[in-house]
Amino acid sequence: MLNKIFVTIFVILNSTFFFNQDALAENCKQSSLINELDIQIACIEVNHVKYATQLINNPIGELSWVWSGTIETLSCNDEVSHCAQVSDNLDITFPTIDIYGNNYTVELAYVNNAGKLTWIYKSHRPINDSTSTTANNSQDSSDSTQSDILSSARLDEITRYIEQQIEQKAVPGAVFGIAEGNQIILLQAFGYSNYANKTTMTTDNLLHIGSTNKPLTTMMIAKLVDEGVLEWDTKAIDIYPDFSLSNRQYSQQITIRQLVNMTAGLPKDTESPLTQAKTLLQDLPDTLLSPPGEQYLYSNLSISIAAYLAVLANDKKAHGSINNDDLNNLHSQYVQLLQDKILTPIGMTNSYIYIDDARNTGLMANSHHMENNDFVVSESVDQQIDIMAPAGGLKSTIRDMLNYTITEMQQGLAPNGIQIVSQRNVIERQQLSDDPAGENDYGLGLEIKTLENGLRFIGHSGSFDNFNSLIGFFPDKRIAFVLLTNGDSEAALNLTSGGIDEKISQVIQN
Repeated sequence: MLNKIFVTIFVILNSTFFFNQDALAENCKQSSLINELDIQIACIEVNHVKYATQLINNPIGELSWVWSGTIETLSCNDEVSHCAQVSDNLDITFPTIDIYGNNYTVELAYVNNAGKLTWIYKSHRPINDSTSTTANNSQDSSDSTQSDILSSARLDEITRYIEQQIEQKAVPGAVFGIAEGNQIILLQAFGYSNYANKTTMTTDNLLHIGSTNKPLTTMMIAKLVDEGVLEWDTKAIDIYPDFSLSNRQYSQQITIRQLVNMTAGLPKDTESPLTQAKTLLQDLPDTLLSPPGEQYLYSNLSISIAAYLAVLANDKKAHGSINNDDLNNLHSQYVQLLQDKILTPIGMTNSYIYIDDARNTGLMANSHHMENNDFVVSESVDQQIDIMAPAGGLKSTIRDMLNYTITEMQQGLAPNGIQIVSQRNVIERQQLSDDPAGENDYGLGLEIKTLENGLRFIGHSGSFDNFNSLIGFFPDKRIAFVLLTNGDSEAALNLTSGGIDEKISQVIQN
């Protein structure tokens, strides 16, 4: 039950209450669990009138922060250090929420979205070093909520590092999450989702994840390997006999493994206009830069071709052949297959390939670039039908991406207890091979390296549409993290290409 406590939190203004608000205000003390379900939060003072707030599970499964009054003025009486702390931008921090004897800090971000004034969930963390939150989506977590490594002091050191990047204008905004084992320990938002309007970033915002989509795609392929649809060493022509590149001889040699570990010889991107995904499989004119298997070449083309071949293999198994409808609907079939095999089973309910779907939520963060030493909102280049989507098309939240990264770290076991992909095929993706991919720290859609302090790291970075990201985990420590940012600059790339992972590794190794 408590696993759901922080999943969805909204402030309802001017609500009709079904409890005695005055009585709550009179008894407004340290936050506590009420009837093992609802949480009473300490006093908020509005226009010199003291109110109590309460986390309500009504209707069942939907949690809301409720209180009465307006927000013309909002302050806090902190005489007994139990009241919420209100910042200049009206964000609220509740310093003492008690759940079964464990204290938590919860932050709500104040937003004005198209005239709708609300507070939405921003972050939470344990107050005591010996505790952690139960904020992940898991229904059946077997892990203890005890945090062995991620103490509050260590979390503070990591978040201070990100805050410093914001202050130094490395990025306009960011969302960060970190987990130990099966438990999400921290979700936090920083800076702005729109720098021009000073719209506060929240953990509900969607950001483009760029190439961190690649391991999601190869996990989808791994699921099809589990199901006997194809093998890692299946040749492309054995799936689709008409598969052809500029060099037909090489086309006949290329395997799924070579496509996903970047040794197929393909360039990074195509110079050909792409109107349909099938163009990638039929006489793609771009010249191969090396024979298959001989050279590591990071390629968006390569992953996308692998994904669409996997779609065709799935079609072939389902109805015995490949028809024109299959070829003409490769993109939509990829989107559906990713949803069915990976996103839905993990519980990634706020992740979207189609940009219109992401924008329709009202939570899509803006991307930014630097002009005259300041951030300005960028014109998006994201397309509704992005043929290269398997290489980097997903828009997602910090919670969804962290739950995926936990699944990766747990060798296919999602936080909700579902084994998404077999351990065997997850491990296959997470190990270096003897070919040029291994020599370049790349597995099957995953970056694998040993950091300066000796910790092994598995993950992937991403950069697209002026968003930059890094996901990853330290298998020896069972620590997973995700950082998504919405600004492009040299400092932003440094942050997601060695900055944050090195920082976390130093903190958890000390």
